Amino acid sequence: MKLIIEHKAILVRDLQWKVKDLVKFAERFGKIQNYPFSKGHTENPGVLKIINNPFEKRKFSSIWHSDSTYLENPPEFTFLYAIDIPEIGGDTVISNTEMAYESLSSKFQEFLKNLEGVYVSNLNKIKRSKYFKGENKFQIFKTCHPIILLNKDSKKYSIYANREHTSHIKDLNDNKSNAVLKLLQTVVSKHEFSYRINWKPGTLVVFDNRSTQHRALVDYDTEPRTLYRITIRLNN
Repeated sequence: MKLIIEHKAILVRDLQWKVKDLVKFAERFGKIQNYPFSKGHTENPGVLKIINNPFEKRKFSSIWHSDSTYLENPPEFTFLYAIDIPEIGGDTVISNTEMAYESLSSKFQEFLKNLEGVYVSNLNKIKRSKYFKGENKFQIFKTCHPIILLNKDSKKYSIYANREHTSHIKDLNDNKSNAVLKLLQTVVSKHEFSYRINWKPGTLVVFDNRSTQHRALVDYDTEPRTLYRITIRLNN
């Protein structure tokens, strides 16, 4: 766990895991958190099977985000395991949002630390009836979190506001809120803070949601892309 917290993400190649192996590994770190918009895998409801239809214009998870920040207690770690991967394309980019925050001026950092954002599950109006089949597929989740998050384990701050789920910043007017969110997203998306994962079947990636954001690249058309995902709340 210390390795993930320190480096923000780890990658392991050439595994030949089944669902039960992924579950067993994830449970060593904490409690698996079910995804509210899906019934999950038949073998374990905490495993989300992400299948992107090659003919959909809007691929799932293609916008910068940390997972499920619209929940009151969002997951701290995410586990992604590759099953079927396009021959070309379909990579995931992870941004180190701790480094992104540290690149800001100290005066701006102090300003941001005092702000809270509103995080919602339906910000980008995904047609959940297409992507998910859970009982909560039409439910809207909404909560507040700081836009700059202090990681209780690393004791460092990161940009937590994200394009996928942060609707606005409390106590700022719309123009100022939009300007701050746009600036933060521009910083998060800079190449110098990012690592690009070239998926292959059997690749496992684990990352700290509190100190990273990620997005899937939409650069493939005719091949399916399938990953297993588990999110967890860490053991105290």
